[in-house]
Amino acid sequence: MAKNFLTLFLLPLLAVSCLSEDEIKQPFRSFVPEPAADGWTIAAPEAEGMDAEALRAVYEDFHADREAWQVRSLLVVRNGKLVAESYTKDPADRDRLHPVWSCTKQVLALLVQQAVEQGVLDEDLNRPIARYLPELLQAYPDKADITLENLLTMTSGIAFSNSGFNGGANRLLKQIPDRSTEFVLGLPVAGVPGEQFNYSAGVPQLVSAILQARLGRPVDEWADEVMIEPLGRERWEGLRYRDGMP
Repeated sequence: MAKNFLTLFLLPLLAVSCLSEDEIKQPFRSFVPEPAADGWTIAAPEAEGMDAEALRAVYEDFHADREAWQVRSLLVVRNGKLVAESYTKDPADRDRLHPVWSCTKQVLALLVQQAVEQGVLDEDLNRPIARYLPELLQAYPDKADITLENLLTMTSGIAFSNSGFNGGANRLLKQIPDRSTEFVLGLPVAGVPGEQFNYSAGVPQLVSAILQARLGRPVDEWADEVMIEPLGRERWEGLRYRDGMP
């Protein structure tokens, strides 16, 4: 496992729904980590107070479990040392860059907090997003009263559906519209903001657009400066929509 792993953001989207795969899990062979120049110290489970046979049973179940087909790897760290790792799809996943998909929603929330602490965003998250995107929201007055908190809690009321990949709202992910932020804002309103939770890959796009507008620079560049680089991550890649800015 490379310690400086990939964090792949879709920016300014910074969020997409999790995708399924048709690959079949590979049989379990070994959980012994392979040495690599990645900063990790490798240790035997027994040396770190772990039962190797019990660990093997866990890995055998992990590889045999067809319900958890999305999970590509399982790594165990004990006392700061890598004691076990295995890959269910392809051993090359050990060094291959992969998208983190829905995890970026949480990363985006952390970036919002960082922006609040730096004074980029208001501390009060309940202010309407029209405050941050005034010109853009003039064209979509039905979205003007949505707050940043509504976006972060997936209670915007915007009728964005993550289901299906052949059209509709998921075009944001699969077809990549030229104006991704306007695409989301152009969707109908299905409810009162703050009243109903709707898991959406669309509303985080609006959060990213707000950050980008306030920063005056791409969010991935800023994220690298305030979060990725300080964490010591080196291997990561940010992707943007064609418009670059909302």
